[in-house]
Amino acid sequence: MLVGNGQGRIVEKYFIWLKEQGYKQNSARALTNGPIHFLKYFGADIRIRRSIGVNRTEISTKDHLLSIDDLRKMYKVAGLRERVILLLAKDLGLRLGDFCRLPKQDFESRINQAPPVPIDILTAKEGIVAHGYISEETLEHLKVYLPTLDPKNKFLFQSARQGHLDEETVNWALKDLAEKAKVQLIGSLRFHCFRKLFLRTAAELGVNSWNAKLLVGKSVEKSIATYISGVRLKEDFVKISNVLRINEPQTSSGMPTLEEIVNLVAQVQREEMLEKVKKLERTAWKIQISGVSWFNGVDNHRARL
Repeated sequence: MLVGNGQGRIVEKYFIWLKEQGYKQNSARALTNGPIHFLKYFGADIRIRRSIGVNRTEISTKDHLLSIDDLRKMYKVAGLRERVILLLAKDLGLRLGDFCRLPKQDFESRINQAPPVPIDILTAKEGIVAHGYISEETLEHLKVYLPTLDPKNKFLFQSARQGHLDEETVNWALKDLAEKAKVQLIGSLRFHCFRKLFLRTAAELGVNSWNAKLLVGKSVEKSIATYISGVRLKEDFVKISNVLRINEPQTSSGMPTLEEIVNLVAQVQREEMLEKVKKLERTAWKIQISGVSWFNGVDNHRARL
């Protein structure tokens, strides 16, 4: 081992050499991280100057700024499974790897609970539990979707080849839906856009960033997480879910009130009675029984109206 910070200087030279060979920033960073962790494993004190840029990540692709209007358009052209994917993706805000491997049993056991239904999901990347919720509209779709699944397959989104859908298939399905729905994409549409949509909506609504992170399974300091209650998370989810509702709620403006319904029924009854009176009038000209005019019956009917 080199004494002092000799290892750090060698790593810096290696990184600079990679850039000179034509490697882009993210590739050079990834190739440099291997030697860094290898040396740290043997106890080396690796100090890299920030100005070198070894730890800097460049955004290589610009993601489409997904909106609720985009989701509604995609929902209209989607099949049942794709609709469940859209609904759960905007509810949970998970990473794609965790989403593809969602176990079917976790949803079957919650199908009859009152929404929003809490569901804890252990994320693979950070080992953090996402304290998510299932909205009412998603729950209604799951009630239809779950009975269509293979009972021998343990995953929610099933594939005959490997048990669960792979990440590439989900991303291609989203792009296909966007194309069918004629969504004008500005940048790349991938599943991670749903996570960004959830967190962006939370920020716009003033939801505490710690609460938003706990909902989607991002790391939060334990000292902070201890003081965040499930009740508050539920309230914050409801705020977010109301904005990200794919099926727009029906307003009461087009629904008749109880008084209007009663008046409508009374009007129908009056019209039926008047029709009977007209029939009696037409018949009275032709028939008289026991010297009593049918017009007496007609007058009695009219008096009731």
